[in-house]
Amino acid sequence: MVFKTHLLLAWLCLIALKMCAEPFTDLSFDAASPKAANTGTTVLVDFYTSWCGPCRLMDKRTWTDADVIELFQEKTVALRIDAEKQSDLATRYRIDAYPSVLLIKSDGTELGRLVGYRDPKTFRADFKPALTGKTPFVPGKSRSPATGTNDPELRMDYAYTLARNGQYPEALAEYL
Repeated sequence: MVFKTHLLLAWLCLIALKMCAEPFTDLSFDAASPKAANTGTTVLVDFYTSWCGPCRLMDKRTWTDADVIELFQEKTVALRIDAEKQSDLATRYRIDAYPSVLLIKSDGTELGRLVGYRDPKTFRADFKPALTGKTPFVPGKSRSPATGTNDPELRMDYAYTLARNGQYPEALAEYL
């Protein structure tokens, strides 16, 4: 009986810690930019919608990961924005897929964009290059000179990813 009580208490403490470790702030986008400038960090915006399944999965798995939370606290002023409720901001940053995680300089310039679900490990790996303006492409470069791969479906996926990231000339080259 004592063991079960201790186990229950430990479980409740873990839940309480998880609830306290919220990676996102309640600031508005306009208030987050000056805070990022003052702290030398980047504004991170998780654009989501209430009906988005992958968004809910990231809420459950990625945004509760201790290493992801630590990364947010060290490097960003992190915001969650419902793209349907703040459509003007979503339009400004050309959000057309969910979830879309943007890394934005304090002056409003987009540094990087991570589109789609990412588990905690993948998110951490993709976050670091995106923070320096090198957004990783999924599924990645479709043509490999070493293998000579020229799969049209992979090229189309890659071109779509380029277009979603605003790299229209590169996307057109892949499509053609």
